[in-house]
Amino acid sequence: MNLPLPTDENARPYLHCQRCRRDLSFGPFFGRHPDCEHQDGDGCPLETRYHAPQMAGSDALAMGPTPLLDAGRVRARLGLPNLWLKNETCLPTWSWKDRVNRVHARLAQTWGYRRIVAVSTGNHGISLAAEARRAQLDCQILIHPDCPSFTKQLIRYFGAKVTPYTNDSYVQLSEMMAREKLYPAVSLPPMCGLGNAFGAEGYKSIAVEIAQALPMDRPTWVIVPTGIGDGVFGVAKGFGELVSGGAIEWMPRIVAVQGARCAPLVHAWKNGLDEIEPVSNPSGIALSIREPWCGGHALNAVRASQGVAIAVTDAQILDAMARLADEGLLIDPASAATVAAAGQLAQDNILGEDDTVVCILSGAGVKWAGADWLENPPI
Repeated sequence: MNLPLPTDENARPYLHCQRCRRDLSFGPFFGRHPDCEHQDGDGCPLETRYHAPQMAGSDALAMGPTPLLDAGRVRARLGLPNLWLKNETCLPTWSWKDRVNRVHARLAQTWGYRRIVAVSTGNHGISLAAEARRAQLDCQILIHPDCPSFTKQLIRYFGAKVTPYTNDSYVQLSEMMAREKLYPAVSLPPMCGLGNAFGAEGYKSIAVEIAQALPMDRPTWVIVPTGIGDGVFGVAKGFGELVSGGAIEWMPRIVAVQGARCAPLVHAWKNGLDEIEPVSNPSGIALSIREPWCGGHALNAVRASQGVAIAVTDAQILDAMARLADEGLLIDPASAATVAAAGQLAQDNILGEDDTVVCILSGAGVKWAGADWLENPPI
């Protein structure tokens, strides 16, 4: 069981505008559909689709599967006997970003790029630096100012250049691209006119692995940590393609979880908005999902699956980290947010004993040496 990727030539990929529903030929295009009448704001993303999805699997990611853990203590504490933890920290650089950046690096090679660049809070930067080194590409990471120094060291270990970014990181990146030929390993929704429709396809393999691991115990809910929204979009897209291709007969409900002090997607979902309003002063312990803005592709994915968007507090995240530590897991706050969300949804009687729930643990805590929560761990 596999799904097509942008690197699968036999699947005949093409680009599709989510707003005007028109198509573009497949190639190194990083922005909005040029003829789309919906050019307001930044939320007009292209996505990758396939003329021959039955050719799926001709070019696998060659990583994973990551394990599903049946953490008994967490199950008992939350009252969810069918809770599973999808442990993405087993990937090469300890986060789910490895799935994304394998796609980015291969396409950069295919299209003749010699340099690849990204904006990152940490996980994405380490992963891209590693994949760029593997693909013999020069790499530069524009890094969040709150990123711990050890994380920056790991990026430099793979030979990448680390540059602090300003509040206008995508403007900074756009200016760099105007001066030289760079492959932008950025998120799908275009910010400042710059977007990438390819990397998020890597997240689809998570859906494949869940479907293969739980064939007789269909997950009714999948909980995903959410920043800009590519992870939610990619996982939901993976399940959708499995359903449309006849590989499975069920579509789980997708939960997008954000921190309570930076939850633009949650605000839009709760208030029935079509456009996501940015957060002016984002804060919170979970830096990896502390994005001031989220793409409409994530909101659409949650709604299409009849899912939920939920915000959890720093206190809830810290408690979840402590419970995961009881299981011997050193998980970063963004990952723990999914377990915190499962607990809150169980308290709200949205999740129950009969539900099969999968929480995506997107990244390891080991990379965050120097962070306050690691120096003063939750009990």
